[in-house]
Amino acid sequence: MNASPVIRPALPADEARLLAMMRIFYAGERLPFDGARAHRMLDELMDPNAYGFLYVIEVRGETVGYLLVSWGYSAEHGGPYLLVDELYVEAAHRGRGLGRAALDFVALLARERGAPVIKLEVSDHNPEA
Repeated sequence: MNASPVIRPALPADEARLLAMMRIFYAGERLPFDGARAHRMLDELMDPNAYGFLYVIEVRGETVGYLLVSWGYSAEHGGPYLLVDELYVEAAHRGRGLGRAALDFVALLARERGAPVIKLEVSDHNPEA
């Protein structure tokens, strides 16, 4: 990795950039993108709440990705867990360890929040993930 990433909570000022990245992410995941729904979700996750966490990934002050982590509950795992629901890094910044840094960040978040399990969703058509 060339520069250490900064992973910080998303702010309202990040919204336009996040929506643009989400549109690209959803296209790559073959999911329909609903701008109004995405806008509402961003508003919900930027306020402290019980649903989850939304972070931006920055390198040298430039936003190059985002991370959406939500809470789940599983009898199988004995209670709450964290789900890495969306992890996006712009194509030009892939292969530099940013995804690994984001997952390490989630592991720390899980320890801090008392979640013994982390789940990660990966699409079959995304072998690089």
